[in-house]
Parts: sequence; structure tokens; C-alpha cells
Amino acid sequence: MELTYRRFDPSEGDALVAFLTADTWPFHGAAVVGPDQARRWVADGRFDGDDTRTFWIGDGDDILGLVRLMDLGDGTPVFDLRLRTRYRGRGIGGHALTWLTAYRCDHAARLGRRAVLTGRRARPRTAPGRRAPRAGSATGPAACRAS
Repeated sequence: MELTYRRFDPSEGDALVAFLTADTWPFHGAAVVGPDQARRWVADGRFDGDDTRTFWIGDGDDILGLVRLMDLGDGTPVFDLRLRTRYRGRGIGGHALTWLTAYRCDHAARLGRRAVLTGRRARPRTAPGRRAPRAGSATGPAACRAS
């Protein structure tokens, strides 16, 4: 599997609505997203804007999930990671967090920020019985330091 990350374009709103409504998201506030709610989120700019970046996670032509980086302007960004059910438990989430940290570090100087996903905010929720990856060098404060 060769994972790629491609920035979401607002013109892909219909594809995003289809993605969000085609699966369940048990690790999120709303496990099921209805089409009207998804369309509102897209229309409100919840997936792309000054303080938000969203990226499709792909493998070839397949969309496996998406990762959204939010609150870019406050110095302590948070993220939203959604993987389709059939791709969960394969290490894609860990890969996505490593990629996301590198993306954040590469863009920290342009955004005027030094902090990256830190401490408890970087620790994802997981299914019962599964261990979450520990927030450490890939996501902790030492992961990215502006020189």
C-alpha cells in the first residue's frame, strides 16, 4: 500500500458528502452523518479555510479516509482523522499522524507557529480493547522546532 495525501478542494463537496455519509464514525461525536448535515459542514467551510486544511488519504485511485487539521491560527492545532471501516486497524492512522506532523512542521514557519499536535490532544480515541498510539516524538512538542 502506497499512501498519498491530497488536499481537499471545495469543488469536491459532493465527493466529501458521499464519503461522510457512506460509513459510520464510532470515534466521533456523531457516529452517523446525514447528507443534510454533511452538506452544511461543507457549505460552512468546515473542511477548508484560513484555519483548516483537509486532505484525502488515498492508495492509487481508492480513497481510504481523510485527515483534517484545524485551529491552525491558535498555535495548538487539533485534528480529525476518519478512515473507512475496511481500512481501520491496518496502521494507516499512525502513518497519517506521522504525515500530518511533518506537514505541520513544514508549514509552521509560514503560519508563524512552533507548536504541533501535543500531549493529550494528540492522542486519538480508539475502539474498546485497542491501545492508542502514545503521543511521543512523532507528535509531541519536540517533533517540530522552528530554527
